[in-house]
Amino acid sequence: MKIQMVRIQNFRKYFGLHEFNLSKDITIFYGPNGYGKSTFFDALEWCISGTIHRFSRQKDFSDKDVICFQCDEREAICSVEVIFENHKLVRGFKIVDGTPSNMTVSITKPDGSTIRGKTLVDQFLRKTSYLKSGRTLVGDLVKQTHILSQDQITDFISHDDAKQRFEALSDIMGLKNVLSLVDNMKSIRSKLQSHSLKIEDTIQSQTSVIDKRKEDLVSFDSSYIKKWSEDKTIPLDFDQLQVQVPKIQEELLSRTGLISQRVDKLEILNGLGYNMIQDCVDRKNDLAKELELHNEQTENAQKLLTQVSTVIDSLSGDKAHFDTLNKLEIEERECLEIVKKVSKNDPPDALELTKILSQKRRLLTKHDTALLYIQEYQELEQIIAIIPTLKEQQYTKVNKLRKRRERLLTLLSVVNNRISNHASGSYINLVANVQNIFEHLKNEHVHDGICPVCSVDHGNGNQLENRIHESIQKHNENLQQYTNVSESLSSRKKRYETHLQQTEKDQKDAQDKEKEYELNHKNSHDRISQIKQFEDFQLELFNLPFQKVQQARELIQNEINNIEAAKQANNKLTQVRLDLNNLKNTTGLSKVYTEQEAESKLQRFKRALGRINNYILLKNLSRDKTITEINSLNGVLMSLQESIAKDEYEKSLSPLISQYKTELQGLKEEYAATAAFVQSLSTNQKIQKDIKEMEKIRNNKIQEFSVTTEKLTEIQTFLEEAAKRLGTTAKDILNQSSSSIQKYFRYLNPMPITSPIRFEGNDDELKIMLQTSGENKSLSNVQYTLSSGQLNVLAISIFLAVNQSQQVSVLDFVAIDDPIQNMDDVNQFSICDVLGTLSKQLLFATHDYEFVKLFIKKNEHRKDEIQVYMIDAPQLTEKKIKRLTFE
Repeated sequence: MKIQMVRIQNFRKYFGLHEFNLSKDITIFYGPNGYGKSTFFDALEWCISGTIHRFSRQKDFSDKDVICFQCDEREAICSVEVIFENHKLVRGFKIVDGTPSNMTVSITKPDGSTIRGKTLVDQFLRKTSYLKSGRTLVGDLVKQTHILSQDQITDFISHDDAKQRFEALSDIMGLKNVLSLVDNMKSIRSKLQSHSLKIEDTIQSQTSVIDKRKEDLVSFDSSYIKKWSEDKTIPLDFDQLQVQVPKIQEELLSRTGLISQRVDKLEILNGLGYNMIQDCVDRKNDLAKELELHNEQTENAQKLLTQVSTVIDSLSGDKAHFDTLNKLEIEERECLEIVKKVSKNDPPDALELTKILSQKRRLLTKHDTALLYIQEYQELEQIIAIIPTLKEQQYTKVNKLRKRRERLLTLLSVVNNRISNHASGSYINLVANVQNIFEHLKNEHVHDGICPVCSVDHGNGNQLENRIHESIQKHNENLQQYTNVSESLSSRKKRYETHLQQTEKDQKDAQDKEKEYELNHKNSHDRISQIKQFEDFQLELFNLPFQKVQQARELIQNEINNIEAAKQANNKLTQVRLDLNNLKNTTGLSKVYTEQEAESKLQRFKRALGRINNYILLKNLSRDKTITEINSLNGVLMSLQESIAKDEYEKSLSPLISQYKTELQGLKEEYAATAAFVQSLSTNQKIQKDIKEMEKIRNNKIQEFSVTTEKLTEIQTFLEEAAKRLGTTAKDILNQSSSSIQKYFRYLNPMPITSPIRFEGNDDELKIMLQTSGENKSLSNVQYTLSSGQLNVLAISIFLAVNQSQQVSVLDFVAIDDPIQNMDDVNQFSICDVLGTLSKQLLFATHDYEFVKLFIKKNEHRKDEIQVYMIDAPQLTEKKIKRLTFE
C-alpha cells in the first residue's frame, strides 16, 4: 500500500497550501540545508502518529508549535493530509482569535463516509492499515520502521558510550518504546517501595490509635440497673435494658410532669393568699354570684341605651332632611345660571336647544375640513398661478440652448474639415526622406558630389551634404508651423466638444424641467377638484387665512360646549325641582320646628348616650375581671381535682407543697440516672464502632501491603528478565550472518573487510565490535576502527533491514532524511544501487545536487518512475517548490 498524495498547509516552514504528488515509485526532495526537507518527513510522521519523534524529548515542545510562524496569529489553519489507497487521513487544528483549537483527526473512506475523532480513527487504522504486531502502538511503530530521520543517524554516530549507543540503536530498530516501558517499570518499582513503607507506617499508627480508643470506654453505676430490673422483672442483660430504658424514661417523664404541674398549681393558690384548696372553692362561688349581679345591671343599661338611640336617629333624620333641602335649593340656582347663558325662557325649550346644537356642530365640521386642507388648497392655487410664467421662462431657455447647440455643431464641423485637410503628414514624410538621404551619404563616404536622387553634380567637397542639411532645416521650420496650427485646431475641437456636451446636458435638463412644470400644473388642478368635491367644502372658508378659521372654530366649539352644558343643566333642573317638592310634601319640616331646635335636642340626647355608654363600659370591665378570676380558679381546681384527693382540700398548702417537691426531686434523680445510662451505652457503642472501623482500615492496609509486596516481586522479576533478554535479543538479531543488516553493510561498506560486524554487551549496553581476520584475534571497537561515514552506512543498513522485515503496517514505503551525510563518493555510489533496488515506495531527501544526478544516472532504467521536488527558498510560500519528472 503506497502513499498517493500529501498536502501540507501552514506546517512549520510550509506557508500556505502545498501538494506533493507521490504517484511515482521514487521521490527525491532536493534543497540546501535548512530549506524544509526534514519538515516534509515531520509532517508525514505527525499526520500518521500525531507526534514528531525528534521533538518529543523536548519538554517545552507542544503539538501546537508546528504552526507556521508566517501565518496570521489571529486566524489560520494548520493541517497535513495523507492519501493512500483512496483513503484520506487528515490531522490539524485552527487558530481562532489567536487561540489554538483542539486537535482534530479524521479519515475519509473511498465510499465518501468519514470517521472523526482520534479513538475511532485509531480503531479503523488498527483494523485496516496495521498488521497484528503493530496494532498496539498504532502510528508510533510506523515511524520507527518506515521513516529514518537525520537525528537518529547523528545520535548513533556521535554516542560513544555503550548505554547511549544502545539507546540510539533501539530508537532506529523501534525498541525505544520497550526501553521506555522498562524505565517506567523502574519508576513504578520505586514508587511502590515508597508506598509500601508508608503502608507499614500506617498499620503501626492505626494499631496505636485503636489501643488509645479502647481506653475511652465509659463505666456507670449499676445500683439503678438492679432497681429497674426488679421493678420491671427484666433480666440483667444490657440488650434487654437498652430496649426497656426508653419506656422507663417515658414513665418517669409522665409522673414528673404531673407532680410538677400539681406543685405549680398549689404554689399559685398559695401565692394568691389561700391557706387551703377549700378556700379557693368558696371564693369561686362568691365570684359567680357577683357575676350574675353584673349581668342584670348591664342588661338594664342596654335597654335605656336603645331608647336614647332611637330618639337620636329620629333627630338625625330631620337634620339630614334639612341638609338635603339646602343642597337641592343650591343646585336649582346653579342650573338656572347655566341655562340663562343660552336661553332666557324658564323653563327653556329642549327642542330649540337641540336644533341650535345641530347647526353649530354642522358648522364646526366645515371649519374642521377647512383647517385640514386649507394650507394645501392655498399652496396649490399659488402653484397654478405661477407655473405658466415658469413654463414660459423654461421654453425661452430651451430655444436659447438649441440655437447654441446648432452653432457649436457648425463650428465643430469647420474645425474637423481643417484638421482633415491639413498637410502636416506630408511634411513629416518629406523631412524623413531627406534625412535618410543625408544618412546614406555619410555612411557611403564616396559620392563624388553627385546627388543619388536627381544625379545632379554639386562638385567635390561637402557642398552636397550642406545643401541637403539646409533643405532639412528649411522643411523642419515649415513642419513646426504646421504642427503649431494642428495643435491649435485640436485644442479648439476639444473645447467645442466640451461646450457641446454641456449644452446638450443643459438642454435635456431644461426640457425635463418643462415637463415637470406641466405635470405639476395638471396634478394641482386635479387635487383642487378633489378638495372641492368634499361634502363639507365651503369656498369662503378656504379663502380665509388659517388663523382666522382656527379662531372661528374655537368660538363655535365654545358655543357648542355651552349648549351641551345647558341641556344637561335643564334636565338636572327638572329633577331637582321634583325632588324639592317631594321632600317638602313628605317631611313637612317647616311645620313642626325649626332647624335650630332640632339641632339642640340632638346634642342633648347625644350627651346622654355617652354617659350610658361609659356606665356600660365600666360594668363590662368589672364583669371581665370577675370572669378572668373565675376561669383562673376553675383551671387550677379542675387540674387539682384529677390528681388530689378530696380529703387533701382541708390540708394546709405549705406542707402539701413540700411533700410533692420531695417526690419530684426523687423522680428527677432517677430520670438523670436513665439518661446517664443511655449516654454511656451510646458512647461505648460509638467507641466500639470506631474501633471496628479502624480495625477494618488496618486489615485493608495489611492486605494492601501484601498485594504491594507481590507487585514489587513481580516487577523486580520482570526487570531482571528484561535486562537479561533485551540486549541479548537485539544482539542475536544483529549478529546473524545471514541478516539483512550484515548484507547491506557488506555491500555499502567501501572498505574490503571480510570479518562481519559484531554487537556485544550486557543488559542495556551495546558495543559495536569489528573482528579482524584470524580466529584468535580479539574484537576491536568500531569507535576506533570505522569512520563516521561507515557508521552512517551501518545505521542505514540497520534501518533498511528493520523496514524490510517489519510486520507493523501495510504501508509499503521507505523514507530517509538525507542518507548521504558523512558519506564519501564510494558510499554514495553504493547507496544509489541499494536504494534503487528496493521494491518499496522510496522517499528520500538530499542537499547534494551531484548525488541527485548520480542517483538518476545509476537508475536511468527506472527514470520514468523517478520524480524530484526542487525546494528553491528557505521560506516555503506557494509555488516555491517545483516538481521534475523524467517521462
